[in-house]
Amino acid sequence: GMNAAREHVRVARSLRDLPLIRAQFESGRFSYSHVRALTRVATPDNEEELVEMARCAPTAQLEKMVRAFRGAVRAAETDEAKRRLATRHLTYFYDDDGSFVINARLSPEDGAVVEKALQILEGKLEEEGFSAETLEETVADDALGQLIDQAFSRPELDQRDASAVTAADDARRRLYLAQATSPVERRRADALVALAEAALASHHEFRHDPDRFQVVAHVDLDVLADVADEGRSELADGPVIAPETMRRLGCDSSIVTMVERDGEVLSVGRKTRAIPIPIKRALRARDGHCTFPGCTNSAWVEGHHIEHWARGGETKLSNLCLLCRAHHRAVHEYGYEVTIHDGEPVFFRPDGSRIEPPTVTGSDPDLIVRENNDLGLSIDAETSVPDWYGETMDYDVAVSWLMQGHGFTDRALGGN
Repeated sequence: GMNAAREHVRVARSLRDLPLIRAQFESGRFSYSHVRALTRVATPDNEEELVEMARCAPTAQLEKMVRAFRGAVRAAETDEAKRRLATRHLTYFYDDDGSFVINARLSPEDGAVVEKALQILEGKLEEEGFSAETLEETVADDALGQLIDQAFSRPELDQRDASAVTAADDARRRLYLAQATSPVERRRADALVALAEAALASHHEFRHDPDRFQVVAHVDLDVLADVADEGRSELADGPVIAPETMRRLGCDSSIVTMVERDGEVLSVGRKTRAIPIPIKRALRARDGHCTFPGCTNSAWVEGHHIEHWARGGETKLSNLCLLCRAHHRAVHEYGYEVTIHDGEPVFFRPDGSRIEPPTVTGSDPDLIVRENNDLGLSIDAETSVPDWYGETMDYDVAVSWLMQGHGFTDRALGGN
């Protein structure tokens, strides 16, 4: 799971600067649970004291001591907590390229609530196969290549041409942002959208609305059908979005037809669903989850018109398949294709090669034992047993000792 994996990565990064703890871990003296607890509070300055204490403490006592230590440190930072509360804020805006940018600062306790919600949704997205990380990495590499070309592979700019200079600067800025983005951060962005949707869906105003909530977009039919190069394709009160993105949104949404002349609305039709509810139920029953090879996402899925309805495709089961958002985006914006062959959807990469279902691979449970033997490590059931004889840890003494080593004086601790 993503939460456990993230914790493993945090511990691994912490061990780079903690040679004493790392040595105990390598030799098998400390279990992973020991190291996980220690790395939450360990620094190069207090590492030696923590190692000495951990050698004589079972995991449960060590975890309690770490929590007490962290609580004592935080209690000594009351003024800092007040400052953090006073500077909390959240701002958002549409960037020049149409991206929605959020900048927020929260207090630790409020941030923990948001973090927990995002972690739960990230984990759910990962379990459902939503991340499509191989696909995302391929797309990211392609996007980076295009940005590099825009930013650097162009003839010498005429510095008097303000628009050209601005375009080059903007390409370099977007290149920097793209290079700084990781797959985890992209999945976290998806989790934030899912969090917002869950909040809207649970709001009392939307509980009895079959559409739950509405995000309004405007597009000319000729643009949607890809028979016109120019026309309207934009979010209401928002930026212009790509026609292919609009086709993806239109695959499984509610549609209202409006007839306009010279900007004046002449008539407004009834709202209809692109995929009627009965057909959507049958589609879910038939496919069960995203039909992209290897994807098992069943929670965040949308109906996809293989031949888009705006181009004459019929809204019937034989012209529909379920796709998660990542793979729905891949088919519309990333150049992937899907066709029906013998009643089953078949997917192709942008280069035309067919995507086969992934094969199931196994693992060798004895591999780690052989690797330990090759390294000269003899680790058995007794190696990580602490030097502990059943006594109870004096947490007051332990925390006071660590606090003094952490730079806090007896006076700052209230004389205790």
